[in-house]
Amino acid sequence: MIEQVPAETLTRDLRPSQIRPYVLDSSVSNATKRKRHRHLKTFFKWTVKEGLSDENPMQEVPRPSKEKKKPAYFRPADIEKLIQVMRSHADEVCDAAGRSPDVKWLEEITRVAVGTGLRRGELINLRWRDVDLQERRIHVRHREDFSTKGNAERSIPLRGNALLTLQEMSDTRSPKRDEPVFKDQNGKAIRPDRVSSRFKTFVRKAGLDDRLHFHSLRHTTASWLTMDGVPMRVIQAILGHASIQTTEIYSHLAPETLDAAMDETFG
Repeated sequence: MIEQVPAETLTRDLRPSQIRPYVLDSSVSNATKRKRHRHLKTFFKWTVKEGLSDENPMQEVPRPSKEKKKPAYFRPADIEKLIQVMRSHADEVCDAAGRSPDVKWLEEITRVAVGTGLRRGELINLRWRDVDLQERRIHVRHREDFSTKGNAERSIPLRGNALLTLQEMSDTRSPKRDEPVFKDQNGKAIRPDRVSSRFKTFVRKAGLDDRLHFHSLRHTTASWLTMDGVPMRVIQAILGHASIQTTEIYSHLAPETLDAAMDETFG
């Protein structure tokens, strides 16, 4: 910008056409463009307030749109590696009293999360009355102290490791209907921040992509369903997305599904 504008130029004389090349410089990253826009908009807002400019020229400089990043997700082998690291940690580490770390609940919530696509809050607030092992379904419901995102209740099929995990938990504990499904070894409900921080610790111990976090399990559910060719509307219903556009961020994951569809129809 210094090269594009003469040094003697006053702030009130700056025009959007002089600022735009600096903000939208193609040689810098999108994040840098957005930072430049933000800082200059704040600066010129101040100059207008102080009477140094008649108007804010940034009003006519478009703000670069935020890049849409593809959500990170786990592959099946990643999940198994993560679980194994959790188990090894429990076997190999003990506290001053000789007790193993309390990570069993983390393995359980991980299995159920990736097999259902439930949000962290939905998992933490899940009660055993919401789990129907006979019909193989989980019901996401409102309660006095909890509302689902978008106030939308839904019912999700239980299959695979998620079903086996919940069945084992039920058989081992014989829980009451109003008990939280996920509790620590002291019988206390799990705090949201504890779920996220403990999970991230083991992602790093396992040497997995550092972009992965607990919410990535939900992305993983959607990604696996997408790559198996499940229709977007079905995935939307499972995940409880209010808009199909939210679900469609996963559509790029399944080019082979599109190939198979065209081969079947026209091949």
